[in-house]
Amino acid sequence: ARHERSGRLMFRTIAVVVALALAVLFGRAALSSGDFQVESARVIEAAPKDIMPYLDNFHGWAVWWPPERQNPGVERRFSGSASGAGAVYDWTTAGVAGSGRMTISSAQPDFLNIAVDQRQPRAMQATIEFRLAPVDGGTRISVKYTGHHGLWTRLRHPLGIDTEPLEMQLDDALTYLKLAVEGNAPA
Repeated sequence: ARHERSGRLMFRTIAVVVALALAVLFGRAALSSGDFQVESARVIEAAPKDIMPYLDNFHGWAVWWPPERQNPGVERRFSGSASGAGAVYDWTTAGVAGSGRMTISSAQPDFLNIAVDQRQPRAMQATIEFRLAPVDGGTRISVKYTGHHGLWTRLRHPLGIDTEPLEMQLDDALTYLKLAVEGNAPA
């Protein structure tokens, strides 16, 4: 009887410790802001005016934007302006890019702001910001991807959401963009 009671006590203690650990873990996820920011930069041997047409016209993104390159069955729909502010790009794919919409909200000769509404595989709102600055030997292009993960996503990833794949994607995007702008079409 004594072994039975000590076994039940040990089981209860373990159950309480596990429950408390899960409560702390999921509480942390629920209380976190969900905000994230990823940045990358590269120098391209071209003037800003020669780079901007690659950025502000979604029709050409298939050449350099990694989700386009990695999801060959992308269904694309363009609406709004042909380029610049008001241009809209909807995509759907069975691949990792899922589905969503990008809208150019602001376009200037050295700045582009894009609102992203990712619907699948996980809902998320984000902003992509491109900045172009002349430097010796070309233009420094920087891209900043800022977003927010909703509560459900944070609860499914209580230890935090890994932004490394997005960092790699932005680095790849700027590499492919550099190749395209400099006349070395990416394969």
